[in-house]
Parts: sequence; structure tokens; C-alpha cells
Amino acid sequence: LFMIQYLTASRISEVLALTPNDFKKIIVDGHEFYKIQMPVLKKRRGQYEEKYPIVDVNDEFVSPIMGFVNKFNNNNEKLFKISKNLAWKRLNNVTKLRTHTFRRSRLTELVNKHRFESWDLVKFVGWENAAPATSYVRSKTEDLAKKLIKDN
Repeated sequence: LFMIQYLTASRISEVLALTPNDFKKIIVDGHEFYKIQMPVLKKRRGQYEEKYPIVDVNDEFVSPIMGFVNKFNNNNEKLFKISKNLAWKRLNNVTKLRTHTFRRSRLTELVNKHRFESWDLVKFVGWENAAPATSYVRSKTEDLAKKLIKDN
């Protein structure tokens, strides 16, 4: 549960809605990923939307996640049959962290390690605009210098 939440930077309620059918393997430039069809459960303009985060097949969390997902016989069955309150309680009992900490940590990693820009985060998380991304994407002096070097 929490590995999926971390990798997808999703809300706990979005992860709790997942079924095995929501995981599709895709290949981009010869590299395998899982595209995960997820609802964005924060209601906007009277409607719910979907997002499609992708995770690298080679990520250390993907193998145990897919091992768990592939054990289901019914592809429409929810992966987790617990309430979001129970999920929050379990996480807090084990780690003393809030579930939103996973989301913030993953988004920070996507920016720092994988060079995601504001609009990349918007697409990955399913935000309506780039305003929330500004707290994650901040140009460092060294990054700006490297961009200037590339232009010369």
C-alpha cells in the first residue's frame, strides 16, 4: 500500500481504489514501465478526473508490488480492503509519519533526481495547474549555470 503510494505520489484514498486492471506495462524507447490508471479523488469543478503515473519496472519497489498485484484472480477486485482511516493509523503506528509525507518525498525526488519540471509534476500527479508544483521546483544556481553552459 505505502510503496504504491510513494511511487505514484498519490493520496491514500486513490491507492485504496486500485485494482489489478489499473496496472498496464508499457515500453518507451525500449524501457519498461508500468502505467497506473488512478482516479484523482480531489473533486474539481463537480467532476472526478484520472491520472496516469508511470513507474520504472526496475525500481526496487516495483517487483514486490507487482508480485502482490499478480496474486489476484479477479482483476476488478480492489487491492486493499481497508478504510483510509485504518491505513493512516497503520502508517502512523509503524513510522510516526503522515501519509502526505510520502507524496511530498516522492515529488521532491522526481524533481531532484529525475529533473521533473513543474508541468511534469502536474501530469504525474493530476493537478489542475502548476501552482502546487512551485513548492517543489526551485532552480538552484548550479542548475542555472549548467543550462547556460549547454547553450554556448
